[in-house]
Amino acid sequence: MSKLNLEELKKKIPYQWRVQSFSKNSAVATCVAYIDARDVMNILDDVVGPGNWQSDYKEIKGNLYAGIGIRLNNDSFEWTWKWDCGTESNTEKEKGEASDAFKRAAVKWGIGRFLYDLPMQFIQSNEKKTNSNYPYCVDDNGKKIWDLTEFINKKLGLNKEPIKNQTSTINKDNIIEIDDKKKEQMEMQKDFTNVKQNGTIHQWSKVVEKWINKKPELKDSKNFETWVNKYKPDPKSDAELMEEASAGAKK
Repeated sequence: MSKLNLEELKKKIPYQWRVQSFSKNSAVATCVAYIDARDVMNILDDVVGPGNWQSDYKEIKGNLYAGIGIRLNNDSFEWTWKWDCGTESNTEKEKGEASDAFKRAAVKWGIGRFLYDLPMQFIQSNEKKTNSNYPYCVDDNGKKIWDLTEFINKKLGLNKEPIKNQTSTINKDNIIEIDDKKKEQMEMQKDFTNVKQNGTIHQWSKVVEKWINKKPELKDSKNFETWVNKYKPDPKSDAELMEEASAGAKK
């Protein structure tokens, strides 16, 4: 058996997007990239071989742990194990917990670690989150998004087919590369979405000032003015936060 190249486990593989949470302050969903358990199995098969890895589960103090063992030397019966615990999902709790533990153990080997470097995406939702409703993501026209992965990839310009002025490419190793201009746009949207979701009018003004200082050409741009106004927090947020700060100081 030739020496395993475990660095191959860290390579980027196709991934999907899901909603992590809906905001209670504004109609925005926070979305994160993920891979599923089958993706982990496939890359283990490809890199180390189907007969050179195995998985196991055990419960420790009420927590479910998953372990992935890899036989690093075909001439030996010794296995190297890495373990981690998972959390329950909203549906099929036990199955979701086992799958989460398995994927977390895979991260210990480097599988899917690249996901932590991908920026979260903030997508409009049809309404704010309350204790009794079930929001969903919508596009710029207010229509429900049925395929979140397709929508976000299109938003980021992550198209496999080359198009004119495309801002990202798929390189020879099938890894997505995003150019500096698109990264800057993603950073700007993240700033304004964060301040709309959690900030105040004053903080919003500071973010506007930051980007005008960074890109002076935006100062007289009507498109920029219209766009940033969409991300202006509710004016009552200032009073609410002051009230919360005052209540916190009295404790």
